[in-house]
Amino acid sequence: MMGGLVIDTIRPGVQFTPDAAKAYRRAEAQLGRDIDTNSTLRARATQLRMYNAWQAYVTGRGPYPGHSKALHPDDPLAFHTKGTALDSDDWTDPKVVAVLAENGFIRNRLYIKGEEHHFEYLRDRDRNYGKPIPTRRKTEREIDMRVIFNTQDKNDETRRAVVGELTFHVQGPGASKNERNLWGDVVNVDAAGWKSALDMVNTRRAMNGLKPLRGIRGETPTPNV
Repeated sequence: MMGGLVIDTIRPGVQFTPDAAKAYRRAEAQLGRDIDTNSTLRARATQLRMYNAWQAYVTGRGPYPGHSKALHPDDPLAFHTKGTALDSDDWTDPKVVAVLAENGFIRNRLYIKGEEHHFEYLRDRDRNYGKPIPTRRKTEREIDMRVIFNTQDKNDETRRAVVGELTFHVQGPGASKNERNLWGDVVNVDAAGWKSALDMVNTRRAMNGLKPLRGIRGETPTPNV
């Protein structure tokens, strides 16, 4: 709880009241990915600090505070302190905006210039209220365990890799045959796709507090192509 509010934490930095949290989870499940969210619930002190900084800027007493308009925490429209607002850098994606709206996150009702990123949860506008959260669909951004084959690497000993959520293990051709029985056919990728898979693995590792992989389990350099 915070300030008497019951709060549901979806992941660090993404917190809502229970109804808004369910709506947000439904939206992400429909999209099949995380929504690029940079601000949700704010403590009263945080909102007040942002308000004071904004007032100093608009009255010429201070520099631009690095954020757009901030309301006083006691303002009835200060939804960030109520746990029912989000700011998203995905506001330029029409699909994200439409899915958020379907689930009750409406573009700022004041809709002033500079606030296009701001959405507020309105239960009476949530067309999916009370429905179960669907199973999240996988997208190309997510990694299943699989064998990839770098079509641009000419070294037959280094052009295959078994890729998982937290692993990237380069394989020789013999091992690849065994892995294919487990994970299915090899997926052809170019050099950029190979690097993208390794980068994704390292991003997931960082999210889980693990060191990045720099090659075959960190033991040898990643092949150059």
